Amino acid sequence: MQYEKPCVLLIDELDKVNQAFEALLLELLSVWQLSIPKLGTIKARSIPFVVLTSNEERRIGDPCVGAVFTFVLNTPPRSEKQRLLR
Repeated sequence: MQYEKPCVLLIDELDKVNQAFEALLLELLSVWQLSIPKLGTIKARSIPFVVLTSNEERRIGDPCVGAVFTFVLNTPPRSEKQRLLR
């Protein structure tokens, strides 16, 4: 959040966090600032390109799903993996 140049923010495995953290994250991403007790409010200097990943171990909440572009990568079949490794 403190980086001034354009950047990428990777939030990996969102499905591993609890729903309360997911809600906090969604709020952070909507206003680009975070209030931390005893430290004050930290505001983003630039808005990064955000990439969220999930292994779908837990269903991501509707507010988060509705605010993002979803792209699903399916695991290729074993024969395709072998072909790619050759």
